[in-house]
Amino acid sequence: MSATQVRERPVEQSSNVAARLGGALWLACIVTSMFSFFADSQLIVRGNAAETAAAIAANQQLFRAGFTADVLSGLTYMGVTAALYHLLKPAGRSLSLAAALFGAGGIAIGGVAFLAHVAPAVLLNGDSYLSAFTSNQLEAAAILALKLRAAEFAIGMLFFGVQIFLVGRLIARSTILPRTFGVLLTIAGPAYVAGALATLLSPSLGAVLMPLTMAFALVAEGSLTAWLLVKGASPSKESR
Repeated sequence: MSATQVRERPVEQSSNVAARLGGALWLACIVTSMFSFFADSQLIVRGNAAETAAAIAANQQLFRAGFTADVLSGLTYMGVTAALYHLLKPAGRSLSLAAALFGAGGIAIGGVAFLAHVAPAVLLNGDSYLSAFTSNQLEAAAILALKLRAAEFAIGMLFFGVQIFLVGRLIARSTILPRTFGVLLTIAGPAYVAGALATLLSPSLGAVLMPLTMAFALVAEGSLTAWLLVKGASPSKESR
């Protein structure tokens, strides 16, 4: 074994650790996000504030489980962002840092959205101090919080979309991951941005585009997640 190979082995081992850790955290992020969306879909009745409020009040544990999953998705994605920065900085330190900053920005916006997400549970839990408000006022406030959360989610998606695009560009430059993933992510990133902008400009259009965007992103991010978990990060024929 040459001296160069001896020096490169710790670097490869570090990359593999970052890749598998990033893959595990990304999988956790995907699972918790999907559960959060599932929980909300069971409780939120679009266009009917009274039914939505009644469903949340009657199913506080499910709603809080969805909120908790939402928070966990943000926490795990912080780890994903750090792992991707470590893994891809050899392909472009400045670009990798920019991607990490956009990811961190999206997570920060998500922190505000978390507060809006939990607000309905606080407003509709029946505590005595809330008797100062009428039921209609509490229902309206709960729905307002959910609408604000949806807008904040869309804003966060703008940041994540840019991050995913930059990560795709970095993967296309790198020699440790197949370029196919780079192509998929460079498409998924702008798709995130388009879906988010549509949601902010025209909620009815966003309601149509965002599920399609999320489905494609799930394929792109899910396939990369599986590769990171199973293969780790090492030079492949496709990436050479």
